[in-house]
Amino acid sequence: MTKLIRQTAEHGLYREFAEIENPEGIFPAFELVPLAAPLSELTEIKALVCDMDGTSTTTEELCIHSLETMIRRISGLSSKEQWEGLKDTDHPHIIGNSTTKHVEYLLQTYSRLIDPMAFRSAYLQAVSWFVHQGPDPKRREEVIRSFLQSLSLDPKRRQEALKILSSPHISDTGNLHNTFLPELKALSEFLPPDPTADSAFLLRGAVDVYYQRYHEILSALKAGLKPPDMDGLNSDILIRPMPGLILLLPLLKGIFSPFPEASLAFARSCFPERNIDADRWSRLLQIFGARPARMALVTSSIRYEADIVMEQVFSELRNSALAAEPSLREVLMTFFSPPVLSTMPSSPPMTPMRSVSNPIGISTVLPSRTYTCLLQILTVSSAWRTAKAVSSPSVPPVSVSPPPCPSPRP
Repeated sequence: MTKLIRQTAEHGLYREFAEIENPEGIFPAFELVPLAAPLSELTEIKALVCDMDGTSTTTEELCIHSLETMIRRISGLSSKEQWEGLKDTDHPHIIGNSTTKHVEYLLQTYSRLIDPMAFRSAYLQAVSWFVHQGPDPKRREEVIRSFLQSLSLDPKRRQEALKILSSPHISDTGNLHNTFLPELKALSEFLPPDPTADSAFLLRGAVDVYYQRYHEILSALKAGLKPPDMDGLNSDILIRPMPGLILLLPLLKGIFSPFPEASLAFARSCFPERNIDADRWSRLLQIFGARPARMALVTSSIRYEADIVMEQVFSELRNSALAAEPSLREVLMTFFSPPVLSTMPSSPPMTPMRSVSNPIGISTVLPSRTYTCLLQILTVSSAWRTAKAVSSPSVPPVSVSPPPCPSPRP
């Protein structure tokens, strides 16, 4: 590996690499990711590709709540009196990394709280929910596959387990939290007696419990309903655009350029503490009015998740646009209008690899969402596949990196 890195640097391809440690049980133990050469000066922006969570949107409240709910369900400590919940000192370890790493940290930190019976019950309830109520087929398939991996059974007995899991009685929402259902008790016999003794099963099961709560909330938001069991948490703050997105998107696309005075007033009203300079703002309007930049978001989230998150984000952006002067407001409301579905072309076949963002090695390319503002939501996990997808003639070509940076290679 060291020789390969040295040869890569000698040929001028990449000189810096990032080492990403994978969770326990995932091969390889770590991954090396090449880093593009840093730029000392940026003369022109042709395209901007950025991550979704934490860069253009924030779902911290949603994720932290779902992670805490996961711990409560696998421990049986459902009330604040029984367990006070996650601490501020946990936040650096559960924000900014992959879901798998976040869950892994919490399992290690709060291992003393895990109750084997509560864990099996919570896991089976999560699997049952995804089978009968899960709105996304891909996530449902992943959960069932993970469930089958957890069963040390021959194929015939696995089919018996799936038959029990598909019982209409279990699919009744009111019964999902009944630990003593005969069907759930029968299913628990197929699982390891002590989940804490099998770290791989413990991690897979906890991730499914987390995603069940995450998707339960997303489903409610999509239907315009208040999510259940929020314990006083304001559901309006679960998904929000990052500060500045309201200005970045229309600025880069040249939407602000015909409205120099109105856009400056709007920008200053959005960020009164920034003291936005009029001359610099005017220069930016000239640059992007003459050469609008293409935009795309890249996320490892499945399309169902990305769709709901961005629908919530753009709804909030439309609300923020109401503060603009009437002429600009009308343009911004159209600009931030709901998306239309555009089909992504097929990607060259690739061997799925287990990684932090893809722990069970699923390889898929999903349709993208194209908004009126030409912001594409690309739910693919590989930079190379992203580059191939957005540069296909089937969709508007997008340059995925500034010219000085080396192109991604398969």
